[in-house]
Amino acid sequence: QMIEGWCRYVLVRQFRDPEGWELQNMLTVARVVVRAALARQESRGVHSRTDFPETNNQQWQRHLTFDVAND
Repeated sequence: QMIEGWCRYVLVRQFRDPEGWELQNMLTVARVVVRAALARQESRGVHSRTDFPETNNQQWQRHLTFDVAND
């Protein structure tokens, strides 16, 4: 929720400096990482979920793709 709040404020702005572009890029990556973590219904390494405590190689040993252009 916090990342989404920052995204609503920052991603709609037009920056003219590299620091602004870097901030937008970092927020975009953070948003995708959170979406991937929530989509993965298992625990793996440091990604540990109390609601899905087991590792599931058959379902989750794969790559996930997200379309950030429509977010």
